[in-house]
Amino acid sequence: MSSRRLARECALKFLFSFDLLREDVELVLTRFKDHVDDYRKLDAHQLFFEQIIRGVVKYLDLLDVAIEEHSEHWRVSRMTYVDRNILRIATFELLYQKELSSKIIINEAIEIAKRFGDTSSPAFINGVLDAIAHTKVDSK
Repeated sequence: MSSRRLARECALKFLFSFDLLREDVELVLTRFKDHVDDYRKLDAHQLFFEQIIRGVVKYLDLLDVAIEEHSEHWRVSRMTYVDRNILRIATFELLYQKELSSKIIINEAIEIAKRFGDTSSPAFINGVLDAIAHTKVDSK
């Protein structure tokens, strides 16, 4: 597994906790760093992890709007914690991180969904992110 994927998976775990607990970001982050073994394995990709989580938290409302606009008949609040946070991570990367192609970002999200989501997660994630990516391209 690539170190960037591990960073995304750690971001998913963090955002799942943050979403569930609704506590202060710094408090959740401190606990996360102290108790999640995968975080210690990130080494050089700890910065990438923090960019993702801080970006998602900063743009949470905008990300959720984009996700809802591109998911047919689904509100973010009705999605599983896993699916909505995978979507938030990938949408943040699609809209605010410019170093990777849309295809790589979507593929990474699908692979993470296969590991952490249910059987319908990869197709759902792919559909929503593909729509977001096409809208991003069309708006340029």
